[in-house]
Amino acid sequence: MTGRVTLAVTSGPLKGRVFTYESPSTLTFGRAPECGSARLPQDDTSVSRRHFLLKISPPRLELRDLHSRNGTYVNGEKLGGREKGESAEEAALRTTAERPLSSGDVIRAGKTRIQVKTELLCTACGTVLDGGVSPPSEFCASCQRHQKTLPLGAYATCAICGAQEPRIGEGGATICSQCLVSSGALSDELVAQAVSRTEALKIEGYELGGELGRGGMGAVFKARRVRDDTPAAVKFMLPRVAHSPEARDLFLREVRVTRKLAGHQHCVGFYEEGTLGSVVYLVMEFCPGGSVDQLMTRCGGRVPAAQAVSLVLQALDGLAFFHERGLVHRDLKPQNILLTKEEGGQAKIADFGLAKEFEDAGLTSDLTATGTVAGTPYFMPREQVLNFKYVKPVSDVWSMGATLYHMLTGRFPREFPRGRRTDPFDVILETQVTPISKHLPQLPSRLARVVDKALSDSLDRRYPDAASFKAALSKCLRARE
Repeated sequence: MTGRVTLAVTSGPLKGRVFTYESPSTLTFGRAPECGSARLPQDDTSVSRRHFLLKISPPRLELRDLHSRNGTYVNGEKLGGREKGESAEEAALRTTAERPLSSGDVIRAGKTRIQVKTELLCTACGTVLDGGVSPPSEFCASCQRHQKTLPLGAYATCAICGAQEPRIGEGGATICSQCLVSSGALSDELVAQAVSRTEALKIEGYELGGELGRGGMGAVFKARRVRDDTPAAVKFMLPRVAHSPEARDLFLREVRVTRKLAGHQHCVGFYEEGTLGSVVYLVMEFCPGGSVDQLMTRCGGRVPAAQAVSLVLQALDGLAFFHERGLVHRDLKPQNILLTKEEGGQAKIADFGLAKEFEDAGLTSDLTATGTVAGTPYFMPREQVLNFKYVKPVSDVWSMGATLYHMLTGRFPREFPRGRRTDPFDVILETQVTPISKHLPQLPSRLARVVDKALSDSLDRRYPDAASFKAALSKCLRARE
């Protein structure tokens, strides 16, 4: 489903500002610095530091009051807020106050009023459709008429239900818009296609082998470069999956970033890219040592301190190269750090689908693969939830610090309760990081301080980028020698 959300500030200090989104993101209004473009003045004391959060998945969006002192008003009705004398932490123990928003709704917090507008766009041409977010078709009348008159071969057949829809660009559609809503069926079908078509897919200069992994938008296979017998990994993606521009852009972004980082010893290498009909592929370096997550399993759940620090230093070297080129990764975690060998291998950063040029952060809409805030909650800094579009290198530092914390302790920096339905947003926004010494008291105090600083919720107290974090961590390693 393709849509647009427009938020127009009609009164208050930000009057005249317009926020437009055509892909999933988050936006938090409040007086805290991490609210970024939606930060309200300090003198509006009726507004809390983090007042309310908008979860945006165009054309839908949802408002959550962040346990503000005075609540958030939607069309004059109060949502959330605290009881007299109640702290934000105490209020968080009560039911979360949230509601979906519709076109025409008015949000008020303190002196600020925001008019909501939602639009559904034609999947084929981008024209605004009538009927709000639930029209009878995801195509405009013109495209529907065009579909009936298309010559043979100008439309595509859905691989799941057999329905036909207009071809959009080269390759056409593989999954129709109606089948997109069934995410499980979509994922299974895509993987089945990738697996069943492997023998038919021929990439010049490579021999394809077995499957290495799968996901909702494609699959990864092992390969061999024929001219020099070099192992490789081939990631296949169907860029017109369910007519999703987001899926296409995520994959092409990964291609661009992987190419941009080619040549650094601690970033997964780029070999080539190409298309086979409607299938887009990326050929990358193969890392036979698996991921850091798999290393933790081999080590019994925790990695020895010397080995963990050494691997993270290598990853930080790659991440510093990343930051120097104006990029932020935004999804660093043990699964995205690969190893060249199971024993004694080098660490390499991988999976650049969510990477973004941070100098342009906030100037355009952003992307996720799921329709929620992008990233992995266990390794996600608070500001990434509050304002996903505006994350900078300092946010990658938190995620890398969380990765080191997890490698050393087998735990996560924040406690995510087991056996209870707890929204990860609440955990990230309302709980504090547990100092690493609480879980690992024998860890050298100097190393513990470095890890804790990397995980500070205050951007000003955290290391600003990978190079700074690496320098501090290197001193710890030298001090132990």
